[in-house]
Amino acid sequence: MSPLQLSPLEAIVLTALAVYGLWHVFADMWGAFFAGRAAGRHFSTVLVVVRNLEQQIEAVVRELVREIDTADEYYEVLVIDWASQDLTPVILTRLAEELPAVRVAEAGPEVRPLLAAAPLCTGNVIHVFDLVNRLTCEEFLAGLRRLIKGK
Repeated sequence: MSPLQLSPLEAIVLTALAVYGLWHVFADMWGAFFAGRAAGRHFSTVLVVVRNLEQQIEAVVRELVREIDTADEYYEVLVIDWASQDLTPVILTRLAEELPAVRVAEAGPEVRPLLAAAPLCTGNVIHVFDLVNRLTCEEFLAGLRRLIKGK
């Protein structure tokens, strides 16, 4: 049996079709890996409103990221600093640089933090935790654990 003999034009067409097919296979795999990460699962935003929490904010944000990392669902984290007058914004900026899962935004005293934050949220569902007027840090972490564990 002799090997298949192709003309130069046939070889070019066959090679082009093979490259085209491989490109689609890799594109589908890429999409399944990144876009499909949240497929079949909810994509939610955890929105945390804070003010003047310099003593607690680092521990709270680190625990938040630890809890999110163990979750079955996909969450994004957005922390809104609402006109802090201490070192909270500086600490949050450092944490956002260090922890890629955390985004930080600021709202001035005349702006309602939820109105400032809503356009920044990309999740299908937004879970709001208000550490300024409603919750202590301990209550927030307990509520977050219940949210993530589904209990």
